Amino acid sequence: MTLRLEHIGRVAVVVGAGPSLSSSLPRLADCLSTRVPIVAADGATRAVVELGLAPKAIASDLDGDVDAILEACRRGSTLFLHAHGDNIERVLELYPELSRACREIVGTTQVPNPPYPLINLGGFTDGDRACLAAYLLGARRIVLLGMDLSSSYIGKYSKGLEMRVTYRKAVKLWVARRILERLGRRAELVEVGAKCLTSSRGVSVEKARTMVLNWLR
Repeated sequence: MTLRLEHIGRVAVVVGAGPSLSSSLPRLADCLSTRVPIVAADGATRAVVELGLAPKAIASDLDGDVDAILEACRRGSTLFLHAHGDNIERVLELYPELSRACREIVGTTQVPNPPYPLINLGGFTDGDRACLAAYLLGARRIVLLGMDLSSSYIGKYSKGLEMRVTYRKAVKLWVARRILERLGRRAELVEVGAKCLTSSRGVSVEKARTMVLNWLR
């Protein structure tokens, strides 16, 4: 693994795998194609790839659509590859193929003071890690798509089909909200659709489009 992080600019769109993604992402695709960098959370990479786009970066612990992640990496995406106690074997199994496909792999962990070149982004789920990755890469205005942190359902891009949120998943999303509340004190967060963070603004897809285009002027 190496650590050569490329600055992506002040504006980014973070794509989560919540149920609203299917309707919101296609409506913004034309202004995201080359002008606005996308950072995708794990399974949401599939939605981005299906539109013919490639995320600038992906945050994943490899429990999503690995084929989509490989395809995105072949198109130039940087992979923030997260290792934890439950996925070490999967990381070791897939790393050779990922290293051939990816231009850049950044290893992440939740262990304090990890050895170089691993880093601790501070996130808990792929979604909030994607936001923290965008911040690390320079984004200070971050639009959140499909980050349905208070939804009762998991989107189809998360596990392949839409399903109800389990208690364990609800706890993880609660922790993710807490982390993003703190990030919202350092960066401007804009939630598209339902607003669940006190430190963000909630806007429609159309408003988000206008804001992004204005920021790029």
